Amino acid sequence: MSSQGDWILPGLRSHPLGNRALVSSINLAYSSLSNCRRLEHPLYAFWGKALNYLVEDLEPSVLIAPQYTVYIASKANPNVSLGTVADNDAEEKLPDFVIMGVMLSNRSTREILRLPEFPTFSNWQIAQLAISKPLCAFEAKRAPGRHFASMLAFQHSLHQLMDAAIVGAEAQARIIFRESSYNAQSLILIAAAGEWWSFRFVTEADVKKEEEEDDDDDEVPSNPVNNPVIPPVPPQGSTEDKTKGLSRFTTVVPTFMECFKEDVADARLQGWSKFILFGTRESNQRLYLIHEELKSMAADLEIEALTQLQQWIDDGYESDKSVPDAVEEDELSAW
Repeated sequence: MSSQGDWILPGLRSHPLGNRALVSSINLAYSSLSNCRRLEHPLYAFWGKALNYLVEDLEPSVLIAPQYTVYIASKANPNVSLGTVADNDAEEKLPDFVIMGVMLSNRSTREILRLPEFPTFSNWQIAQLAISKPLCAFEAKRAPGRHFASMLAFQHSLHQLMDAAIVGAEAQARIIFRESSYNAQSLILIAAAGEWWSFRFVTEADVKKEEEEDDDDDEVPSNPVNNPVIPPVPPQGSTEDKTKGLSRFTTVVPTFMECFKEDVADARLQGWSKFILFGTRESNQRLYLIHEELKSMAADLEIEALTQLQQWIDDGYESDKSVPDAVEEDELSAW
């Protein structure tokens, strides 16, 4: 198998000028003019673009859903917002992005809708959701500081932010695997801080095993990433610690970065990856793997959808609780 180091996001292949949008959006996030408080949400423009470019050729079966709440249906309280529940106790999470698998059927015939049979938007009501499922949970944190004078100081900040993003993504995975309606056996997790990111392919069995191990060990690991101990950061406070202009670091200690693989198959690993800088050939390799995984998950989802539709037919459609036949028109007119 080739390295795929020059692999291009599908959306950039069809829209070569899309790189300009990535440049504009990453500057929006890093600029002290537009983001003087170095907040997280300005990064959503950049990562939203990147994720949409990633799945463009997999649409309409694979979609990007920003701020898509995942929850345990049996324990969800519609009168309590996420902000009022302690994070560790919450039975629902709000990922920054979820990559959703979606299959639609014809509302009358119950047949799976495939291109080019898809309805136009003016007739979208002839379609009905057959099945949907989270395929990937994406958690972003704000970019590291803009003015570090040393690479080690930058890396220390990056590591703290990435650890927080990884903890958040893993909490989202636990919710998704615990909710039976998602019927998820596997999931892609992505954690990001600024233009840096890490990923993991995880299964329900992995999560259960880790939860059992956590119950047996009270000591919580301080470093969720599969990396050695964080190197010491230089003392802060001197004039040498900060620069006046933007200081962009495109490398960290090699032990902490994913390296290029001559065979892309060797880039697939167990557990969380090390840090990856978006736009590099190392990033291209891993995004190719994620794209291939999404393609495989979408194919599996179609098989699930066909099974679900057959079950509805066998049950006289009664298993379709989301849109009962007797009240379909009333529900639509109420909109």
